[in-house]
Amino acid sequence: MKILIILVILIAAYFLFNGFKSEYQAKQKKEQAAEQGVPADGLTGMSPNFEPSLQTAESQGPAALKVWLTRYSSYVQDPKLASIQLDYVVMAGRTDPAEAKRVFQAVKARTPKTSRFIPACRSWIRLLADSYFVTALTRKSSNLTGVPE
Repeated sequence: MKILIILVILIAAYFLFNGFKSEYQAKQKKEQAAEQGVPADGLTGMSPNFEPSLQTAESQGPAALKVWLTRYSSYVQDPKLASIQLDYVVMAGRTDPAEAKRVFQAVKARTPKTSRFIPACRSWIRLLADSYFVTALTRKSSNLTGVPE
């Protein structure tokens, strides 16, 4: 009888150990995926390999960012692409408003209402609506931003 009790305890300990081990491994996999997959800004759609060149282009101004977008936009998907393009709109708005308006309209048309990027996009649109660039544009077009003047 003692042998049977010891055997049941050993089997229970084995299954308990395997359960904890599998939970620990799953937690480790999630942590590794979180460390590798989600960028600092929380937007997905771009490989981390492009980050250094993007930061360099952003620091060099709107002309360099336009070249970067021309070269690498096919490798970047939304919502990260929309975020980079809206950054470009802000940077180029004063020097080339026609180009900035074109890019802004493209982002606005491409971003569906159900996108999880919409809240961030709307905050950008509000920010742009307060700027000189969009204020000047909204006078010419019919309510470009959806934000009343």
